[in-house]
Amino acid sequence: MYRTIITRVAAVAAAGATAILLAGPAQASTGAAGTVSGTEHISGVVFGKKAIVSSPTYPLTFTGLVRTTSLFTPPSGNGPAVLSTPKGGLGATLVRPMSFHVISTDRRTCYGVFRFSAGLRVVTRLSTGVFKGATGAGAVSITQGAQFGRKSSGACDFRGNPVSGKDAFNALRATISLTLRR
Repeated sequence: MYRTIITRVAAVAAAGATAILLAGPAQASTGAAGTVSGTEHISGVVFGKKAIVSSPTYPLTFTGLVRTTSLFTPPSGNGPAVLSTPKGGLGATLVRPMSFHVISTDRRTCYGVFRFSAGLRVVTRLSTGVFKGATGAGAVSITQGAQFGRKSSGACDFRGNPVSGKDAFNALRATISLTLRR
């Protein structure tokens, strides 16, 4: 059952990414002399045991103003991070703590899906390559699904760590209103 749900989630994500790629660059507009603005979409997902580690490494795809890829492991602290790509690094930091939302839980099987989300802004001083001088703000979300253990009372322990990588997933998605210098 969960394999079907995860397959459908992955299919919807792939269809969305394909639609973005087929649509071409995000509605880029030329602002001040030497700048271009538009929406940058960043997304990636990991499955199985790699999805339940404390700091997963996401294979990210960038679409919009800059089409590129990245392998990204979020930092353990609250400081800024750099998403390194073959075209340069995009510096970003959270502008508020991550909020937590329960998407669904199944108390029979102890499978839960949760989302963490926050606003973010580009850190210009850390950005390099095509992102040098970049400015902007947006939002990031991390959606996680996994099977959890049970407490001694028999109730699901959704506050604990996942107990199995079977049918687990961990997806990162960010959208940034980005301005680049050209």
